[in-house]
Amino acid sequence: MEMEIKLKMPATYLFDQIMESVLYDIHTQTGRKLKRNQLEDFEFTKNFSKTQTAALKVTKIVENESYHFQTENNRNKFEVGYEITVVDADHCLLSYKESMTSKGKMQQMNDVFMSMMMSFFKKRNLKKMMKQIEGKYATS
Repeated sequence: MEMEIKLKMPATYLFDQIMESVLYDIHTQTGRKLKRNQLEDFEFTKNFSKTQTAALKVTKIVENESYHFQTENNRNKFEVGYEITVVDADHCLLSYKESMTSKGKMQQMNDVFMSMMMSFFKKRNLKKMMKQIEGKYATS
């Protein structure tokens, strides 16, 4: 899945919001308080439910430009990237890319079907989340 969204906020603000979320997630899952410069190549286990866990690894960080990570469980591997481009002082462009590699043929067929079904909802939720961040910026 790929998507681009033009946002009414500086690239630095969007990147700060993403990093705040990442650092909070790591602290919640591991109890560790990291700084941004400690994130690249950081790995931890994330609990999604009592029975569902995955290994999460931060694969790339470029301050105010890029955040990439991968999540791997026993069925598949997800790779996600956020690329932020400065449009002007008050606007940025978010390019979001997500890919999935499935383990096994049956899982692959299931994942293809589910990704077609869920793509609409994922895009809608990402847009909604970005609009909430825009709203937060507008009122700050």
